[in-house]
Amino acid sequence: MKQKCHFRYGIVLFILFSLCCDRIRSFNPGDMSSSPYYESVILQCMIGQTTGCLPPSIRNVRNSGILHSGFLTGDLAPFASGAEVSLDGAPFQPAIVTGTTWKFGLPTGSQIWKQNSKHAIVVRSSLFGASYGIYVRKGNNQDVNGDGFPDLIVGANQYAGGDGKVYIFHGGSPGISSQSALSANTSLASLSTGSQFGWYSTLGDINGDGYADAIVSAPNTGTDAVYIFHSSGSSGILNGASPTSTLTAGSTVFFGGSIATGDVNGDGFEDLVIGSYGYSTSQGRVDIFHSSGPNGISTSSIASAQTALLGAAINNRFGMSVAAGDVNGDGYSDVLVGADGASRSYVFHSSGSSGISSQNLGASGNPNTLLIGESGSQSGISVALGDINGDGFEDVLIGGRSYSANQGRAYTFHSSGNSGIANQDLSTSGIANAYLTGQAGAGFFGISVSLGDVNGDGFHDALVGAYGLAQGNGFVFLSSGNSGIVGQNLSAGGTAHAVLSGESSGDQFGIFVAFADGNGDGLSDTCIGAYGYSTNQGRAYLFAGTPAGVPTTSAVSATSILTGEVNSQFAYSIASYVETTYFLKKNSAKEFELFY
Repeated sequence: MKQKCHFRYGIVLFILFSLCCDRIRSFNPGDMSSSPYYESVILQCMIGQTTGCLPPSIRNVRNSGILHSGFLTGDLAPFASGAEVSLDGAPFQPAIVTGTTWKFGLPTGSQIWKQNSKHAIVVRSSLFGASYGIYVRKGNNQDVNGDGFPDLIVGANQYAGGDGKVYIFHGGSPGISSQSALSANTSLASLSTGSQFGWYSTLGDINGDGYADAIVSAPNTGTDAVYIFHSSGSSGILNGASPTSTLTAGSTVFFGGSIATGDVNGDGFEDLVIGSYGYSTSQGRVDIFHSSGPNGISTSSIASAQTALLGAAINNRFGMSVAAGDVNGDGYSDVLVGADGASRSYVFHSSGSSGISSQNLGASGNPNTLLIGESGSQSGISVALGDINGDGFEDVLIGGRSYSANQGRAYTFHSSGNSGIANQDLSTSGIANAYLTGQAGAGFFGISVSLGDVNGDGFHDALVGAYGLAQGNGFVFLSSGNSGIVGQNLSAGGTAHAVLSGESSGDQFGIFVAFADGNGDGLSDTCIGAYGYSTNQGRAYLFAGTPAGVPTTSAVSATSILTGEVNSQFAYSIASYVETTYFLKKNSAKEFELFY
């Protein structure tokens, strides 16, 4: 510390001496173009008078937001040559500087910086200036190349006649631009003929190195497979890379029909949740594979999964959808599973460091929460988790596409706190916190759902897909705040905050929806797939989030459009925020003491 102080005062004396040796120049405090103005600002910063001194900025996460990367990044302060970062009150450490930007790697494989954990971050210039601090929550990692910005993975399961292919598009400060799939930063092709590689795909840091890995399913290989591709580092996942590990089911059970990542045992490494809705005459099954640490997933088949959850009866399709997140606020990821054949959804709490215990719902299995939809509604065909009412606990959004002759419906259920979500049976006297009902006709409203914060107010908003009417739609419903999302019936005068419409009939616009944040501004961007576009060429549309939300518009006016290869069914799957974000309430002044 003494050396830094001596160095700092040495610079001050040098500048003073330089000024004295030069001719006397006038100084106009209001003239920011004059050299004396800048010289005086530098001197003020160096001697501790921070008025007018600007701290470095943080570009890839907002205060009270979520961080979907293993890195922080930002811009240097004016005149500064470096930046330093303090995490949770620890000593400041230097960031890596490139030009006028800085980057700082977060702790990896750490129980302290595990998924869902809350943290204080302070950044300052290396030699002088004011500090800037924010609070964040660590989310699942979606940044494959470590530039600080979440990336996007898109599947095309019918590429080359059903072999399949996936594409990764890197995020950045301006976001993801309109482009062809051929221009993707990474493309990964199927390893097996007709396997439908890319049926489902997502991102998560399985080996805890700070870079997101890609997880891709190919459920039509005869033995079914899920492939994990580890990032190579700053270059991301390389074109044509071979999988780091492969998980198989041993038979055709639609293993990988749904996938989620989350840290169920709290060791700082993301674990893998895989649904097999075709298992045992569509009884269905969900397997949870724990990361072994820096090597990632070490097992190779469902026989060696750490947890096996079995459905209640044949044709229930348990595992049709899965999500991972913390509904009871204990810091461990819980698992939400949809079984649309029975119009049921289940929540299983993590028990702690052991994760979630194996259960057979057809025998003595006992989920922590059972949510039963209306008969025949296919409730559970899609599920999502996020904090809708801003209380710090994740809530549930469930889609039921077949409600009322395929009109469709979506439901929200709020967490009650440490006990999680209460059981509800909507076929009898149970109630949801909100009902969102689709337009009249067979729109299949609820075929896909997602939760994210499109307007940056800290409360999660709902995105619901409905591909069946006209050109297809995506509907955005904003949270009203502590009360959550207000119920709406679109067939009886109800309205959505925004209605997004596809280009043409038959595009299947809205059959897959997701929230993403490719530009890292903390506002969730709406992403909607239309795999049927131009005779199954397929497109994905991104609509940027703003403080006012997302405007009603058509697909051709999207912020950016990604177009697939011919007959590939591009955008059959898109990685989404399955755990989404939290709003960090500032309930006491003590929370901010680290900043000063």
